[in-house]
This record gives sequence, C-alpha cells and structure tokens, in this order.
Amino acid sequence: KSADAPGLSQQAKETYTAFTKIAGVSEKKATIKETGTGWLRVRDLPSLNGKELARVTVGESFAVLEEQTGWVKIKVSDTVQGWVSSDYISVK
Repeated sequence: KSADAPGLSQQAKETYTAFTKIAGVSEKKATIKETGTGWLRVRDLPSLNGKELARVTVGESFAVLEEQTGWVKIKVSDTVQGWVSSDYISVK
C-alpha cells in the first residue's frame, strides 16, 4: 500500500497520492514509545496547554496527518485526531 509499489503506472501512482491526501491518509506512521505511564495524551493543540482528547497506548501506531516542531498530529480514529509530543513517538 504505497505509491511506489512495483507495477503501478504513473497515473495509478498519481491517483493513489491524490486519494490519500483527500482522505487524510498518510504513509507515515507514528508509533508510541515508552512514556513511563504506559499511555500518551492526545491533545487538541500542539501544546502542553492543549485539551486532552484521548490517550493512546505504548506500542500502538497511528497515521501521521501533520508535523510541527516538537509535535505530530495523528489520526486516532475516524472521529478523533490530535497532537502528541514528538519526544514520545517514532515516525517512519
């Protein structure tokens, strides 16, 4: 499931890339690293002052939607997306 998968035509690659942007899907994944608590807060803003929207568990992986210095926006579910500290995730 990648735009550079073998055998795809240039048109198929462009269509795949356009679809993933529209659907808010990212090929990058953020995996939650050890936090000391076993979970990490997902916030509505890329700041420690952001409201907690959810908690994610160490070891889980999520699609990356956006990146800012020190913060990464992830898609937790179809209805929840928010910011996590980049100190506690690995992005690949």
